[in-house]
Amino acid sequence: MAEESKVKFKLKILYNRLDIIISGFNDSLKSSLNEFLNFIQNLELTEEKHTGKLKLLKAEYLKKLKNSFLKRSYEVNMEYMNILLSKGLNDPKHLIDYLSNKEITIQDLINFKKTMFLETNSVWLIQGNLKKETALEIINSTNEIFKLNVDKKITKSFYAKRVVQLKSNINYIYRYLNPNKSEQDSAIASIYQIGHLENEEKFYCNLLNLFLSQKFGDTLRTKETLGYIVFMIQFNIMEVYHILGGIQSPSKVPEFCSERIRNFFKEKENDIKNITDGDFNLLIKSLLIQQMKKDINLNEQFYRNWNEIITKRYKFNIKEENIELIKKCTEEGFVGFFEEKFKKNMKKIDLEYVCEKRWGENEKKMGEKINDCEFIKKRIIFDKISDFQDCNELYPEVYSTYYNEIHS
Repeated sequence: MAEESKVKFKLKILYNRLDIIISGFNDSLKSSLNEFLNFIQNLELTEEKHTGKLKLLKAEYLKKLKNSFLKRSYEVNMEYMNILLSKGLNDPKHLIDYLSNKEITIQDLINFKKTMFLETNSVWLIQGNLKKETALEIINSTNEIFKLNVDKKITKSFYAKRVVQLKSNINYIYRYLNPNKSEQDSAIASIYQIGHLENEEKFYCNLLNLFLSQKFGDTLRTKETLGYIVFMIQFNIMEVYHILGGIQSPSKVPEFCSERIRNFFKEKENDIKNITDGDFNLLIKSLLIQQMKKDINLNEQFYRNWNEIITKRYKFNIKEENIELIKKCTEEGFVGFFEEKFKKNMKKIDLEYVCEKRWGENEKKMGEKINDCEFIKKRIIFDKISDFQDCNELYPEVYSTYYNEIHS
């Protein structure tokens, strides 16, 4: 029925919230949402009907977790990246151990369902051409279905993800063995943590990635033939910025690739310091084009605004602000950013997913002393993510800061 009325549902279970996203014609939104939520609220779980289904679901989920380590090596690294750098996220290995040894019963699900919405804070974005009165009706009907008391003070602590703050001039190394004994490729993700950035600093990080990413592929994939999958990206977790160089190689171990990545940045220092006016202006133009690009549909606009809400920034004119910040960027600032944030205070961690065939070779290479980077004073190798996270400080929960500033 929902498909016939052009209604689309998305249900996302995230680390600290449940997102229910519904899109469709105006007159179908309220009835569709009510149907969906009533189904959740009135779902009756029984031992007789659902025990077999629960066992199947548990087995499917366990299989999915185990298969996640059998993806292409660089994909496993990219998924592990967020888990490694974010305090409190579940390691798939721990989930596998838990599900393998823990019996989950229908009664466990019944107990969870009873308490799931007892202390719930709901946040809404209703976007389109609905009237305010209709939007409020939708919200109020949902509160009634789940019996949410919007005036009740939430006493339960809210889970906040925090990003691990790497120490300067240390190269952390996390390596783990590929369980697929027939796999021939290994992969590395060399992550350079830039940190919290203010104003135009955010765009110096973008500019650096734009300037180097094509050169990275040309050098390490085309000229040095380290592997077919070679890439550089810039990303941020909770407003903590990073630049990542990734390689999946059938012939070279991750430690060798890490060395080549370090040498790449060293070799490109002069290119950065001597960037021409023309090249810099092309980079600026590229960033401006990205920011000036209009939302192509309501869906794209919705997700952009939703991101502002869930991060508690509420900067719905963020594109306009970004355009002005990009225009303030200078060549001197670009070079200074690289020198200060990327070189002198280098913060680096390598994720090495090693095939069994090359484990010994990688360990031997890891024992060699680094002579190619004066800014790495120490290397720390670890096998447990918890050991790494417990020995480092965490960045402040920046979104709470935004929220407090707005509501103080």
